[in-house]
Amino acid sequence: MVVQADVNFYVDDLLMSLDSSNEASMLACQLRRLLACGGFRLTKWASNHKGVLATTPPEERQNALKEIDLRQDKLPMERALGCECRRRLGWDEPLSAVNHTTWSTWLGELAHPVKLRVPRCLKAACAKEIISAQLHTFCNASQAAYGAVTYLRLVDSGGSIQCSFVYGWAKLAPLKQLTIPRLELCAAVLAVNADRTIRREMTMTIHESYFWMDSMLVLQYISNSSRRFQTFVANRIAVIQELSRTDQWRHDGTSLNPADDATRGLPVLDLVAGSRWIRGPDFLLSVEERWPKGKELPAVLNDLLEVKREVHQRSVVALAVSEQSKWSLAKLWLRYSSWYRLVAWI
Repeated sequence: MVVQADVNFYVDDLLMSLDSSNEASMLACQLRRLLACGGFRLTKWASNHKGVLATTPPEERQNALKEIDLRQDKLPMERALGCECRRRLGWDEPLSAVNHTTWSTWLGELAHPVKLRVPRCLKAACAKEIISAQLHTFCNASQAAYGAVTYLRLVDSGGSIQCSFVYGWAKLAPLKQLTIPRLELCAAVLAVNADRTIRREMTMTIHESYFWMDSMLVLQYISNSSRRFQTFVANRIAVIQELSRTDQWRHDGTSLNPADDATRGLPVLDLVAGSRWIRGPDFLLSVEERWPKGKELPAVLNDLLEVKREVHQRSVVALAVSEQSKWSLAKLWLRYSSWYRLVAWI
């Protein structure tokens, strides 16, 4: 356990998920004793299980948990809320009517008891030997935001298929307005970076990765090997092609892409009611023959705005000869065996 904890340390912070409260309590005791040998004292302990907190001294717990009575009080939950206003207003200026309505609706939804459950166990305990483990990352973009979401698809020796939520990420679109293709290209970069991070951190062997999006144009960008693009597009295509292969990219419709929920928003109640954002698209629970086939990529690139114009350069050499230089020029012609070497010397 201590070796596993070492992998999950980030500077001086530790975050771990264990199968039982007994394992968590044992690990906490081992870590306190081990680090005490080196003169380190772990503090700010927190857990979602009272039995684990009971094994830690009250003065070493997180501030919100120091004075709590574990026999009676409920464990507190902290939420970090944020709001971005793209209208460049000051802090004390009122919201627009549309933003005020949106904020009030969202705030009202939080007032209702929310029971959002995200299974943290990626592999079911009853699963047989895993014969296929795949990462499926979906990406999408809108004028408001772009994002990506990754699912782990497991197939065991009995033919059972399991799909689990692994990672989700959404970012607001830049204040400087970009075209939808450029934003979708940014989402594709999110997707390949997410895949690299998950593969690096997971101890499970991943057999294959797939990337899904509904933009035929961006798929053309990624599969291109002959055209030269504008710098913004070229830099992102370079990252995508470095971290993925062309045959890993698949086309799906917007109705099948759960990343669309990140770019357009999702009401809290819809998120709680078993949304596709958590469970993943239904087709991942089917055999590969039933996955979306997608459209065939056009042979000709449709968007020429992002393609750099090819500039053909011609070199012209002009040579002026005077009467006085004829003799010296004749000596030069005799000295060099080819016209190209003579021009290079001049």
